[in-house]
Amino acid sequence: MTQTPTKAKIESTWNEVTFTGNLGRDPEMSYTPNGNACTKFSIAVGQGKDGKGNFNPTMWLNVETWKKFAEDCNSNLKKGARVEIKGRLVQDHWEKDGQKRSNFKVVAHTARLLKKSEGQAATGFIDEDGTGGIDETDPFANDHPF
Repeated sequence: MTQTPTKAKIESTWNEVTFTGNLGRDPEMSYTPNGNACTKFSIAVGQGKDGKGNFNPTMWLNVETWKKFAEDCNSNLKKGARVEIKGRLVQDHWEKDGQKRSNFKVVAHTARLLKKSEGQAATGFIDEDGTGGIDETDPFANDHPF
């Protein structure tokens, strides 16, 4: 028997993105006037090859993290690190020289530090609630703590 979804289910949306890439620069951390840490960094995400075997242009994403998670990212991530970022896509709007502008960024809630070697497992992760730790699915977890 098929049920018709409720109105709430029809109207709900989901904003969750996951990207894997390499940090393009060291993270930069600052604090808001009320003391909240904010760490920003960029990641380069490869987009595979076209039909002729040529690499497609790299996509650069700005990533923003907040509070304790921001402090952890600032301490543990460095330029060149391979990471998996999970979060939500946010669009910023501003005006400059009379022109309306906008840009997308990822407000991350999880960062998983990956090994640079292809096919090897993650070494650990950082998440928004600050628990972090070793990924239990990582077969090398005991050999490579984060």
